[in-house]
This record gives sequence, structure tokens and C-alpha cells, in this order.
Amino acid sequence: MKVYRQYPEQNGNTAYAPTSGDRLARTAMYIACLSVFTMLLSPVLIPYIPAAIAITMAVISRGKSDKMSKRARAAFIIGLTAIVVSTAILAVMIVTLIDILHDPARLQEFNNLMYQMYGITLEEFLEQYGLHTFTGVI
Repeated sequence: MKVYRQYPEQNGNTAYAPTSGDRLARTAMYIACLSVFTMLLSPVLIPYIPAAIAITMAVISRGKSDKMSKRARAAFIIGLTAIVVSTAILAVMIVTLIDILHDPARLQEFNNLMYQMYGITLEEFLEQYGLHTFTGVI
């Protein structure tokens, strides 16, 4: 809903003056886009923060109105999508890691790959944190 205010310096012309709800919706949209961008760069934990902020701001921008503006609704949907996609990527990563740890052939292949790339095997990496690959501690 656009609110029109009259300013005396405009000689009687009405001009659109954005309300605080419009500003919140616009900011929520920018932050939702930031969450999608961070999801593409690092899908593990970073996208959750701007997505949650965008969703919160989109809901707050509604104010006392019954409906959210189109921009606020878009920010809500984009923020929620970023959370869902990031959670799905994180779940696939965890399931893949557990699958690698339980298959000796894949574990050996992954150890060779890690040693070539980083100079340390997965077993040595996990032992630094007190975890063992075949004990089921993970």
C-alpha cells in the first residue's frame, strides 16, 4: 500500500514517500539475495544467518497489515529457499561422509586423494580431533 504525503515545498504535488514497512521489505529483499549469494559460496553455515534475518525483516515489515507486500513476500520465499537448499546440501555432505567412512574401498580412495591434495589422510585428520574412523564415534 503506497502512502502519499504532501510536502509544502512541492507546491501541492503529491509524492510517494516510502513507509518504514517498505524500507524493511526492501532491506529484507537485499539480505535474502545476500543469503543466496553466500549459499553459492559456502553452503554449510553462512547462509543461515542472512536468510533468518531476511525472513524476520519480511515478517516485521508487514506491520499491522493483513498481508505482506510483494517485495516482503519475495524476500520471505527467497530466505526460506536458501535455508532449505543449504540444509539439503549439508545433509548430503554428512550422508556422503558417513558412507565413505563405512566403505573400506572408498575410504582408501578418499585417503589417497586427501594425501595428494593436503599431505594428510582422513584418518590422521580425524585423529587430531580425537575421532576414529572405524569405531562409529562419528
